[in-house]
Amino acid sequence: GQTFTYLRGPEVPQELCDMNPAQTDGPALAGSLDGIYNSDEGIGELPGILYSRGLVFAPAEFDMSLHNGWFYHPDEAPHSPERLWKTWLGSVGSNATFNLNVPPTPEGLFCDADVARLAEFGALLRERFSSPVPVQVEESFPRGDTQPRYRLTLASPVKAALLDFAEAIAEGQRVEGYKISAVCGGRTEKLAQGTTVGSRKVVPLTADEPVTELLVDITASRDTPCFEWFRVYAVGEE
Repeated sequence: GQTFTYLRGPEVPQELCDMNPAQTDGPALAGSLDGIYNSDEGIGELPGILYSRGLVFAPAEFDMSLHNGWFYHPDEAPHSPERLWKTWLGSVGSNATFNLNVPPTPEGLFCDADVARLAEFGALLRERFSSPVPVQVEESFPRGDTQPRYRLTLASPVKAALLDFAEAIAEGQRVEGYKISAVCGGRTEKLAQGTTVGSRKVVPLTADEPVTELLVDITASRDTPCFEWFRVYAVGEE
C-alpha cells in the first residue's frame, strides 16, 4: 500500500518490455540501455529514453488493498477515507490507474465494514469534486513553443482548490515539468511544481489569500503541449 511519489509513463524503453512491439524507432543517440531495470528511477525520462532501441506504451498501474493485508482478516480495519484519498491522488490523480483490492470473506462476501468504507470514500470523492469554479484559460508563449503559460481566470475567488488538468493523450505525453502560481494583489505566489501531467493530474493548492488567477507554466516539454482540459474545484481549507 505504498504511494508512488513520482510516476512516469506511459512511454518506457522496450528494453523493459520485450514482449511489446516498439512504437518508435531508436536510439536517438548512440548508446545502450543494457542493464536497465524496472525499479530504476526515471525510466521514462528523456536522458534515458534517448538511448533506447524503441519506446512502448506501458501505462502505470497502482495496486493496493483496502486493508494492510491482501487477504481478509476479521481483526483488520479498512484504511481511512483520507488514506484512500491520498492514494487516489498518487495514482488516478497522477497519470495512473488505481486497482483497489477488496478482500472477500470466507463466505465470498464483502464485510459490512468494507462496504461502509467504500461508500464513505465514494462520498468523499464526490464532495471533493462537487464545487467546480468556472475558469477562462488564456494560452501564451513567453519562452518558446514548448514552454507555454496558461493563465486561468476564475469566476470566483478561492483560497484552497484542486487543479485538475490533462494532456490530450492521443497526441502523446509531452510535458516534463510544470509550475503553478497564484496571482495575489499584483504579486505571484508559487503554489506547486511537478513533472508528469499525462492523462490526468490533480494538484491540491492552498494560497495565502483568496485568488482569482492561477498561472500554469510549462517548464519542460518534449514538444508543444496539447491539453484536453483545465478544471478548478473549490475545497474547504485544510
